[in-house]
Amino acid sequence: MAIRQRDPVRSRLAILDAGERLFAERGYEATSMAQIGDAAGLSRGAPGYFFKSKEALYRAVLDRLFEELRELMIRPRPLDARADGRAVVEAAMSDYVDLLYDHPRFISLMEREVLSGGRRLAKMPEHAALVRDSVGLIGAVAAAAGFRDLDQSQLLLSFMALAWFPMAHPPLVRDLGLDVNDQAFRDHLKRHAAALLLDGALP
Repeated sequence: MAIRQRDPVRSRLAILDAGERLFAERGYEATSMAQIGDAAGLSRGAPGYFFKSKEALYRAVLDRLFEELRELMIRPRPLDARADGRAVVEAAMSDYVDLLYDHPRFISLMEREVLSGGRRLAKMPEHAALVRDSVGLIGAVAAAAGFRDLDQSQLLLSFMALAWFPMAHPPLVRDLGLDVNDQAFRDHLKRHAAALLLDGALP
Protein backbone atom coordinates (compact mmCIF):
# COMPACT_ATOMS: atom_id res chain seq x y z
CA MET A 1 0.00 0.00 0.00
CA ALA A 2 1.33 3.43 -0.95
CA ILE A 3 2.06 5.82 1.90
CA ARG A 4 -0.14 8.88 1.69
CA GLN A 5 1.87 12.08 1.58
CA ARG A 6 0.85 14.93 3.84
CA ASP A 7 -0.56 18.03 2.13
CA PRO A 8 2.35 20.52 1.83
CA VAL A 9 0.04 23.49 2.44
CA ARG A 10 -1.18 21.96 5.69
CA SER A 11 2.37 21.03 6.66
CA ARG A 12 3.58 24.58 6.10
CA LEU A 13 0.69 25.93 8.17
CA ALA A 14 1.43 23.46 10.96
CA ILE A 15 5.05 24.61 11.02
CA LEU A 16 4.01 28.28 11.17
CA ASP A 17 1.60 27.54 14.02
CA ALA A 18 4.19 25.54 15.95
CA GLY A 19 6.86 28.18 15.33
CA GLU A 20 4.58 30.96 16.51
CA ARG A 21 3.81 29.07 19.72
CA LEU A 22 7.39 28.08 20.54
CA PHE A 23 8.95 31.44 19.62
CA ALA A 24 6.36 33.13 21.85
CA GLU A 25 6.87 30.71 24.76
CA ARG A 26 10.67 30.25 24.63
CA GLY A 27 12.06 33.06 22.52
CA TYR A 28 14.02 32.93 19.28
CA GLU A 29 17.35 31.78 20.65
CA ALA A 30 15.91 28.97 22.80
CA THR A 31 13.82 27.49 19.99
CA SER A 32 15.30 25.06 17.47
CA MET A 33 14.02 24.01 14.08
CA ALA A 34 13.94 20.39 15.29
CA GLN A 35 11.69 21.36 18.20
CA ILE A 36 9.36 23.14 15.81
CA GLY A 37 9.21 20.07 13.58
CA ASP A 38 8.33 17.89 16.56
CA ALA A 39 5.67 20.35 17.75
CA ALA A 40 4.15 20.45 14.27
CA GLY A 41 3.89 16.66 14.20
CA LEU A 42 6.34 16.45 11.32
CA SER A 43 9.93 15.35 10.86
CA ARG A 44 12.64 17.41 12.52
CA GLY A 45 13.93 18.43 9.10
CA ALA A 46 10.56 19.61 7.77
CA PRO A 47 10.89 23.25 8.93
CA GLY A 48 14.22 23.56 7.13
CA TYR A 49 12.73 22.06 3.99
CA PHE A 50 9.92 24.63 3.89
CA PHE A 51 11.72 27.70 5.27
CA LYS A 52 15.47 27.04 4.75
CA SER A 53 16.52 28.73 8.02
CA LYS A 54 15.23 29.55 11.48
CA GLU A 55 15.40 33.27 10.75
CA ALA A 56 13.32 32.81 7.59
CA LEU A 57 10.70 30.86 9.56
CA TYR A 58 10.70 33.49 12.32
CA ARG A 59 10.17 36.23 9.76
CA ALA A 60 7.35 34.25 8.15
CA VAL A 61 5.67 33.89 11.56
CA LEU A 62 5.86 37.63 12.19
CA ASP A 63 4.86 38.50 8.64
CA ARG A 64 1.69 36.42 8.96
CA LEU A 65 0.76 38.31 12.14
CA PHE A 66 1.55 41.67 10.53
CA GLU A 67 -0.68 40.76 7.59
CA GLU A 68 -3.56 39.92 9.91
CA LEU A 69 -3.05 43.25 11.66
CA ARG A 70 -3.03 45.03 8.31
CA GLU A 71 -6.22 43.30 7.16
CA LEU A 72 -7.99 44.25 10.37
CA MET A 73 -6.72 47.78 10.98
CA ILE A 74 -5.73 49.22 7.60
CA ARG A 75 -8.91 48.22 5.79
CA PRO A 76 -11.04 51.05 4.38
CA ARG A 77 -13.04 52.92 6.98
CA PRO A 78 -15.73 55.59 6.51
CA LEU A 79 -13.50 58.64 6.72
CA ASP A 80 -15.32 61.16 4.56
CA ALA A 81 -16.61 64.49 5.86
CA ARG A 82 -19.89 62.88 6.93
CA ALA A 83 -18.17 60.27 9.10
CA ASP A 84 -18.69 60.23 12.84
CA GLY A 85 -15.07 60.59 13.91
CA ARG A 86 -15.74 59.43 17.46
CA ALA A 87 -17.43 56.27 16.21
CA VAL A 88 -14.52 55.61 13.84
CA VAL A 89 -11.99 55.82 16.69
CA GLU A 90 -14.13 53.66 18.97
CA ALA A 91 -14.48 50.99 16.26
CA ALA A 92 -10.74 51.04 15.54
CA MET A 93 -9.91 50.65 19.24
CA SER A 94 -12.43 47.82 19.58
CA ASP A 95 -10.87 46.01 16.62
CA TYR A 96 -7.37 46.49 18.01
CA VAL A 97 -8.27 45.17 21.45
CA ASP A 98 -9.98 42.17 19.85
CA LEU A 99 -6.87 41.51 17.78
CA LEU A 100 -4.68 41.45 20.89
CA TYR A 101 -7.08 39.11 22.67
CA ASP A 102 -7.31 36.81 19.65
CA HIS A 103 -3.51 36.75 19.17
CA PRO A 104 -1.90 36.69 22.63
CA ARG A 105 1.28 35.21 21.14
CA PHE A 106 1.71 38.38 19.10
CA ILE A 107 2.20 40.29 22.34
CA SER A 108 4.73 37.75 23.63
CA LEU A 109 6.64 37.76 20.36
CA MET A 110 6.85 41.55 20.22
CA GLU A 111 7.85 41.85 23.88
CA ARG A 112 10.61 39.29 23.42
CA GLU A 113 11.75 40.99 20.23
CA VAL A 114 12.00 44.38 21.93
CA LEU A 115 13.88 42.92 24.91
CA SER A 116 16.41 41.40 22.52
CA GLY A 117 17.01 44.79 20.88
CA GLY A 118 14.63 44.42 17.94
CA ARG A 119 17.45 43.49 15.55
CA ARG A 120 15.43 41.05 13.49
CA LEU A 121 12.38 43.29 13.45
CA ALA A 122 14.48 46.14 12.07
CA LYS A 123 15.31 44.00 9.03
CA MET A 124 11.68 43.42 8.12
CA PRO A 125 10.34 45.86 5.51
CA GLU A 126 6.85 44.46 6.17
CA HIS A 127 6.93 45.88 9.68
CA ALA A 128 8.19 49.28 8.54
CA ALA A 129 5.48 49.44 5.87
CA LEU A 130 2.79 48.55 8.41
CA VAL A 131 3.99 51.31 10.74
CA ARG A 132 4.00 53.88 7.91
CA ASP A 133 0.52 52.86 6.78
CA SER A 134 -0.73 52.98 10.37
CA VAL A 135 0.51 56.55 10.74
CA GLY A 136 -1.32 57.42 7.51
CA LEU A 137 -4.52 55.84 8.84
CA ILE A 138 -4.20 57.76 12.09
CA GLY A 139 -3.87 60.96 10.08
CA ALA A 140 -7.03 60.17 8.13
CA VAL A 141 -8.93 59.29 11.31
CA ALA A 142 -7.69 62.49 12.99
CA ALA A 143 -8.95 64.57 10.07
CA ALA A 144 -12.35 62.85 10.07
CA ALA A 145 -12.70 63.16 13.85
CA GLY A 146 -11.68 66.82 13.92
CA PHE A 147 -8.73 66.20 16.23
CA ARG A 148 -6.52 68.99 17.41
CA ASP A 149 -3.27 69.42 15.51
CA LEU A 150 -1.28 66.62 17.13
CA ASP A 151 1.81 64.71 16.10
CA GLN A 152 0.47 61.68 14.22
CA SER A 153 3.33 59.39 15.27
CA GLN A 154 2.73 60.20 18.93
CA LEU A 155 -0.99 59.70 18.41
CA LEU A 156 -0.36 56.23 16.98
CA LEU A 157 1.89 55.36 19.94
CA SER A 158 -0.83 56.47 22.35
CA PHE A 159 -3.45 54.44 20.48
CA MET A 160 -1.36 51.28 20.66
CA ALA A 161 -0.13 51.76 24.22
CA LEU A 162 -3.55 52.27 25.78
CA ALA A 163 -4.63 48.78 24.74
CA TRP A 164 -1.23 47.08 24.66
CA PHE A 165 0.04 47.79 28.18
CA PRO A 166 -2.74 46.06 30.15
CA MET A 167 -2.62 43.05 27.82
CA ALA A 168 1.17 42.76 28.03
CA HIS A 169 1.27 43.03 31.84
CA PRO A 170 -1.46 40.80 33.31
CA PRO A 171 0.29 40.53 36.74
CA LEU A 172 -0.16 44.27 37.24
CA VAL A 173 -3.79 43.98 36.21
CA ARG A 174 -4.26 41.18 38.75
CA ASP A 175 -2.65 43.32 41.44
CA LEU A 176 -5.41 45.85 40.79
CA GLY A 177 -8.03 43.17 41.43
CA LEU A 178 -8.91 42.85 37.74
CA ASP A 179 -8.75 39.99 35.26
CA VAL A 180 -7.70 40.53 31.64
CA ASN A 181 -9.59 37.35 30.69
CA ASP A 182 -12.88 38.67 31.98
CA GLN A 183 -15.24 39.83 29.22
CA ALA A 184 -16.30 42.83 31.30
CA PHE A 185 -12.66 43.96 31.53
CA ARG A 186 -12.24 43.53 27.78
CA ASP A 187 -15.33 45.62 27.02
CA HIS A 188 -14.36 48.30 29.51
CA LEU A 189 -10.81 48.48 28.12
CA LYS A 190 -12.22 49.24 24.67
CA ARG A 191 -14.43 52.05 25.94
CA HIS A 192 -11.89 53.49 28.36
CA ALA A 193 -8.96 53.48 25.93
CA ALA A 194 -11.04 55.11 23.19
CA ALA A 195 -12.39 57.72 25.60
CA LEU A 196 -8.92 58.66 26.84
CA LEU A 197 -7.63 59.00 23.29
CA LEU A 198 -10.62 61.06 22.18
CA ASP A 199 -10.68 63.30 25.26
CA GLY A 200 -7.02 64.12 24.73
CA ALA A 201 -7.31 64.71 21.00
CA LEU A 202 -10.65 66.43 20.48
CA PRO A 203 -10.75 70.21 20.89
